[in-house]
Amino acid sequence: MSGKKILFFAGIGIIVLILLGSGIYAYTRLSKKSPAPIPASQTAGSGEIPGSGNSPGAGSSPNSSQTPSVQSQIPSSWLQKYFGETVCADQNVCGDNADPDHDGLTNLEEYKLGTDPNNPDSSGSGIADGDKVHVFNLDPLSDHTAGILKYTDAGDLKYKYNSRTHQPFTAEDLAKIAANIKQYGLHEPTIMTLGPDLVNFYTNGGGVAAGGNSSPTEELNRDTQRADTIKQISFALIKYQQSNGSYPDTNDFTTMIADIQPILSAGRAINTTDPLNTPPYIYGYQSVNSGADFKLSYFSETQNQEIDIDAAEALQEYSKDQEDQHDAQRQNDLQQIANALELYSNDNANPADPSQKVFPSETSWKEAISKYLSPIPVDPKTDQDYTYTVSPDNTRFAIQAVLEDPPTGDKGYVCSQDGCTYY
Repeated sequence: MSGKKILFFAGIGIIVLILLGSGIYAYTRLSKKSPAPIPASQTAGSGEIPGSGNSPGAGSSPNSSQTPSVQSQIPSSWLQKYFGETVCADQNVCGDNADPDHDGLTNLEEYKLGTDPNNPDSSGSGIADGDKVHVFNLDPLSDHTAGILKYTDAGDLKYKYNSRTHQPFTAEDLAKIAANIKQYGLHEPTIMTLGPDLVNFYTNGGGVAAGGNSSPTEELNRDTQRADTIKQISFALIKYQQSNGSYPDTNDFTTMIADIQPILSAGRAINTTDPLNTPPYIYGYQSVNSGADFKLSYFSETQNQEIDIDAAEALQEYSKDQEDQHDAQRQNDLQQIANALELYSNDNANPADPSQKVFPSETSWKEAISKYLSPIPVDPKTDQDYTYTVSPDNTRFAIQAVLEDPPTGDKGYVCSQDGCTYY
């Protein structure tokens, strides 16, 4: 082949390569998609930036309703134990910051402290868990923060004693308590246990506010009345259901009260009108599932929220109230029996040594003290005799009962020649 032909074909090849390269470059540029134009609604002033958190991200559609899961610091086993689910579905009930029992402790605090998130008084002391922790610096899991069984936390507070030191509260202590109440408030059952006078005392740091009762004290007094009224109404509803098979099927509070009035009238008189009786401070009632359940409500001034009670909560509180009444009766009965036994000892002691105690045998004790106590009390639930024991030399006795709702760590109540205490 001649040199001219070689040059010709080489030139053709170079031209082909140039054209091919240009085509590939053009194809590559054209095949890359340009960003879609931003709609006018998303330009400056629209408040949305494509690709930001204000608009759907890559891989999600505009109609996506995905809700990010809430991270909880509470183990699933704890949620399962108290709420029946391993992942909280309702943050208002089982969320870390929820307070379903209205005791002033969040669920996360309840988990860390070991208290019951569905029981405002885990220790059965009469003082709300949150008030023990945040207001009075007491042990929420014990009724004996002082470590002395015959002294209860509620008893110490009633006598204005600091259970941590078992000494009367100092002025500094009372000022701190007043500041805590201002910050955290007080909750049921603390308000009911202490009563208006002590609530006023602690709210005002041990003094009386200038010009009479302070506004917070007035609110606490009204909330005390509300809580007690709603509790008594809920108890009447429980009794109504036991007799009629359902709760009043109405959404009108006045109609419901008329239905249960015979039961209310059989107990102590209560005022069924809210102390303020202006919205939102109005008692409410709703029938649920055609009388199978109910919602009873009042609005709390101290907690600034509506407090709702359903049938399950009312039944639980009613059962506890019955247990508490039984236990109070047992303690009173044992104290009376112990007094009668002391009278028996005084009358039957050896004249030569009247200080020497003498008590009746285990088979004759009831007959022996019938002169001093008649009738002889029996257990209010079982109608059985209380357990009586006496030492072999008849100089010491014990009369005891098992309690239905004893303080945490205790089983019952016992009286002896040395006095009465929990055991």
